[in-house]
Amino acid sequence: EPIESTILTRGSALDTVSVRRLMTHRPDIAWLDAERGAEENFAILRQKEHSMYPVCRRGPDNVLGFVHARELLLNGYGLGNPDLEPLCK
Repeated sequence: EPIESTILTRGSALDTVSVRRLMTHRPDIAWLDAERGAEENFAILRQKEHSMYPVCRRGPDNVLGFVHARELLLNGYGLGNPDLEPLCK
């Protein structure tokens, strides 16, 4: 029952947290564009340094899926594999 107690304690702590603190503001979302070149997308990876990114088409309103930065490197993205969509989960 310690697990249930922890869940209840953490859940009740959310009462005091505002939604603004939990969510990323729309202009601050780092995303990769399936229609951009690998060089532009890698620039975003270097700048933001997140481990996972949404992959979108023309903007964050059209999310195709999510990709781990590590998967891009392991699958040769940008080295003869310019397509992000097959790497999305």
